[in-house]
Amino acid sequence: MEVSTLIGTEIFSPTGEKLGYVKTVYLSKDRKKITCLLCVDEADKEEADDEFVMPFRAVLSVKDVVIAKKSRISKTVGAPAPVGVNAYTDTGEALGTLCEILVGDGGPVYIVSKNGVRTSYPDGAVTIGEALMISTESGKKTAVREDAPAALPDPLPALGYSVGDIDFSAVLNAANSATGVDRLNLLGRQVKITVRDRNGEPIALSGEKITPEILSVARKNNLLLRLTVNTLTNIV
Repeated sequence: MEVSTLIGTEIFSPTGEKLGYVKTVYLSKDRKKITCLLCVDEADKEEADDEFVMPFRAVLSVKDVVIAKKSRISKTVGAPAPVGVNAYTDTGEALGTLCEILVGDGGPVYIVSKNGVRTSYPDGAVTIGEALMISTESGKKTAVREDAPAALPDPLPALGYSVGDIDFSAVLNAANSATGVDRLNLLGRQVKITVRDRNGEPIALSGEKITPEILSVARKNNLLLRLTVNTLTNIV
């Protein structure tokens, strides 16, 4: 299953009742399966805490929407899927942005996008803060997307340092003592540059904050990666 297809997707019960939408997908430690979904319930706007956790076993089907039972658990299990983070090799080479994780039999498989080219890396990945380090010994298979977007600038130079400046061994040691993993949360982020579909129609305007509806449209148009990049503070 493609993890990114769940983010921002509306959830309905088998009887058609809207339960909310998926905010974050959580994976098992080995990232081979989805453990639960952190969701948002929009039914009661007056409630301060409108988030709830749904075990993935409650999901009945996933298409344009998620059909699931009204099942809840008290807390999240596993770690948030690191979709949208920058990916590097264990030698510090920039691979691109993690745009997808495939879970299931034989998984996980990490799909990294750079300049419109998507490359898959089976397993061999470690999350380090807001980045993903992929072993250079893992196999890979490259495929070019038909709707490849224009090349986007590497965010690292804009921050004043290069990939070669990163001490991955030190970062990895720090990550081993970390208590959790930062999650991707596009909802509420501000778009820096207008994102358009293939026909030139705007999906999200410059200065606009991302809503569940924008996420859903971006997902259907295969533009989640471009939407993510266009929320970075260094994009001008």
